[in-house]
Amino acid sequence: MTRPKIGIMIEVPAAIYQLEQLSRHTDFFSVGTNDLSQYLLAIDRNNPRVSGRLDPGHPALLHALQLIVHASRTAGKPVTVCGEMANDPGCALLLLGMGFDGLSISATAIPRVKWAVRSICHAHEDIGRAGTTTRPTGTCSPLAGADITGSRARPAQAIATMKRMP
Repeated sequence: MTRPKIGIMIEVPAAIYQLEQLSRHTDFFSVGTNDLSQYLLAIDRNNPRVSGRLDPGHPALLHALQLIVHASRTAGKPVTVCGEMANDPGCALLLLGMGFDGLSISATAIPRVKWAVRSICHAHEDIGRAGTTTRPTGTCSPLAGADITGSRARPAQAIATMKRMP
């Protein structure tokens, strides 16, 4: 019998500085962008007077996310994102481009995020067919390795799976 996978939810800035040690006791990392943003930027997301100031593109947040991806790669651990940031198509593409292995997306955001990922992959393939130095690989290389469907499928397979999804 195999043991269940044990992961860590990274939601506070202090966890970022302990990832090397924490990685010794976990199988994967997951980032909760809602709480991480709130605590990192000291902006209460439940306070309507200041919550509009939360910015998923804030340089401090992006740097923190980059540190997390780097730590996960160094440790050989997969890293995923859950939170509102993953529901935004532009942010989802950014997160995948940064090296996150998967996104937890609300059901209502799936069609928009699927469209964005497909558009980028199709654009990449179109560039390759146009005869430029970039060639289509059949794996949507800008997002190679992304876990879009919840399986460890390669992006081309994930996109094919997404096309079959309602």
